Amino acid sequence: MAIKRTKYGYRADWRDKQGNRYRKTFERQKAAIDFLADIKVKQKAGTYVAPKVVPTFREVAEPWFENKQGMKLRPSTLSGYRVNLDCHILKADFADARLSAVEAADIERFRNALSVKHVKRTRTGRLSATTVNYVLRDLDAVFDYAVKRRVASWNPVECVERVKAGSAELVEGEGNGRTDIVVEPDEVLSAAECKALVDAATEGFDKAFLMTAIATGARHDELLALKWPDIDFDGGGIHFHRSLSWAKLPGDPRRRVSSTRRPARRGTAGYRASMASWRSRSRNGGCSAR
Repeated sequence: MAIKRTKYGYRADWRDKQGNRYRKTFERQKAAIDFLADIKVKQKAGTYVAPKVVPTFREVAEPWFENKQGMKLRPSTLSGYRVNLDCHILKADFADARLSAVEAADIERFRNALSVKHVKRTRTGRLSATTVNYVLRDLDAVFDYAVKRRVASWNPVECVERVKAGSAELVEGEGNGRTDIVVEPDEVLSAAECKALVDAATEGFDKAFLMTAIATGARHDELLALKWPDIDFDGGGIHFHRSLSWAKLPGDPRRRVSSTRRPARRGTAGYRASMASWRSRSRNGGCSAR
């Protein structure tokens, strides 16, 4: 390693472990000294990545996603990663830049642009703080993946603060969507309304589905993945072992059933009797079981 003064400034000269030579010019001598000192520390620690082998962000993002696919994650999780990559991260200004060229300031500009990005089908017309932070989470994961594979020396996303959830101001004339997650009493069906809903439902699958949803409070994806063996008619409980996902990845149109385990939930005697009747009729061909 050496520093040479030229008419353009101070030129730092160094080599990587393979003997490849690199040069970089600085306006001030101290900047060149600090730069070489940092390289020396990284070389000793084994974290130095030579400029010639540093890939672009896009070249790392795709292997990161393929690695996630190999981990057999839930389809909905993989779909969320893919959406964040295609709709936000890979459209960033630094997507085709080398990892070593991406600074914390670039990530901050990206975060700020996401916070004011215009999107459809939202109350405010903008991405929520939660969505922005989810995108930053995946961006952080890609850089962390690169650091662990020693194609990047650091993760700039770690230096960037996340958006404060629930901090959006309500401005007159703009969307006045709630930023909290508290469910108000008038947003929940009363017992009388639940009964009226079940009474009005068609006998068979529709009524069984609604009764199960009301009796257990399970999510719709868990309800649609239920099988008869999951229902303990003797003990009066329902075991949720899986959930149905409609998340689609490129080239894969199939619906998937993801495994999950949740505690058994108990229903009333009337509910168990109704379900037993529906099971008997569906098995005997009287009704179409779905």
